[in-house]
Amino acid sequence: IENKALNAAAASLTKLSKEHGRDPRLFLLGTQLALASGNLDGALASARRAYDLAPRWHVAQIHLGEVFAKAGKESEALAMAELAIDQVRQIGNDPNAQAQLLRKGAGIAQQFSNHALASRWLEHVLELIPGDLTLRNDFARSLTYAGNPKKAVAILSELLGQQPDHQGLLLNRLRA
Repeated sequence: IENKALNAAAASLTKLSKEHGRDPRLFLLGTQLALASGNLDGALASARRAYDLAPRWHVAQIHLGEVFAKAGKESEALAMAELAIDQVRQIGNDPNAQAQLLRKGAGIAQQFSNHALASRWLEHVLELIPGDLTLRNDFARSLTYAGNPKKAVAILSELLGQQPDHQGLLLNRLRA
């Protein structure tokens, strides 16, 4: 799929689905294939099928949320992101999986300009990965758009203390 050999990928996926038609991972791949070929309806159908096969699997949940977001379906996208995040929190033993899902959820929220929700989820990621400069910058940017420029400036000023010539940080502090 990544190499754009879509016909070969489709043939392989079809063959695998005949042998393992109840494996949700195949439908996740089918979603990627449909997106790569510009077929958003097919991607939605495939992502829904993966979710239907594994409704309690956070990977299928967030994947469906991302496809809903690509389709512009805000409420469905945010609901799936929330479901995936809650599911992984219940498992609770994998901070990397939590951080990854929270970041994806925040990305979905930002896509729909729901910066308050994005900020909340990014703040949880920072609890898991406190030293990530890019993440702290993203969090500050979300805070700015969510209407909390004072906190954003404080975070960005601290980051600029560590990297005073970082143009992106300077620009984001100016925007805040």
